[in-house]
Amino acid sequence: MSDAEFLAATRKLFKLGKHKKIRDYSCVFHVLVWDMTSPQGKLADRWKNVMGSVLAQRFYTLPVSYDRWPGPIQNSRL
Repeated sequence: MSDAEFLAATRKLFKLGKHKKIRDYSCVFHVLVWDMTSPQGKLADRWKNVMGSVLAQRFYTLPVSYDRWPGPIQNSRL
């Protein structure tokens, strides 16, 4: 998925939160980020852009290092 595809796919959720359509106040969602990128890969500009810019445009992020990836979530569609 490209950055533009990700931003388009999450735009509706972001706007609903910001425009008080989910709660009675403006909100931004938090996401847990399981990152299995190698230490060498984290030096790449692409990784820095995704973590620091693309995800941050839509969500507050919390990197997870203490728990295993739970696997795919069934029926996850926006």
